Amino acid sequence: MKTTKRIISALLSACFILSFTMIFSFATNHSLTSTLDLSAAAADEGDLETDGYHWDNANSTLTVKDLTITLDNVTADGTAAIKLPGRDCKVIIEGTNKIAMTDKATASGSRYYGFHCVNNISVSGSGTLDFAYTGNTDSNNENRFYGIYSEKELSLNGVTLSATASGYRRYSNIAEADGALTITDSKLTATGMEIC
Repeated sequence: MKTTKRIISALLSACFILSFTMIFSFATNHSLTSTLDLSAAAADEGDLETDGYHWDNANSTLTVKDLTITLDNVTADGTAAIKLPGRDCKVIIEGTNKIAMTDKATASGSRYYGFHCVNNISVSGSGTLDFAYTGNTDSNNENRFYGIYSEKELSLNGVTLSATASGYRRYSNIAEADGALTITDSKLTATGMEIC
């Protein structure tokens, strides 16, 4: 009887461990260490399941899912983790996504972006997007970081965005638009920077 209980206990333990292994194997995170530049996109790009993003050119829609973009030692003014085409764009956020940037610029007044678009952007989705920006250590630095930046209008619809910034930076926001900024049913949190 004791042997039977031990065998059953061992089988249940093995099943328990196997179930966690399977769960973690499906939660794939896709990583990039350079800009996802879609500014000249003329066709569909990326596969959501293997690359963590898909650009639907016909509908001007970028979907990101479990994507991490890390840009270290950034020095060029205007650097963006994701550059969208020069037309109205939609962004859909699925899964858990992160954009991390480390500013190593020596010149003051540079601007850095998580997402950058010269036209209107509409952002939606049930996933999360976290921005992490580390500014350089020069106290005279006036560099800026914007999580999502539109040179026209920006609309956030039901999204969850968070941002953490450290080091020296000025006028940094999770969301910034030169035109109207509309936030509907969204959760935005920021540490070390402004929300908008």
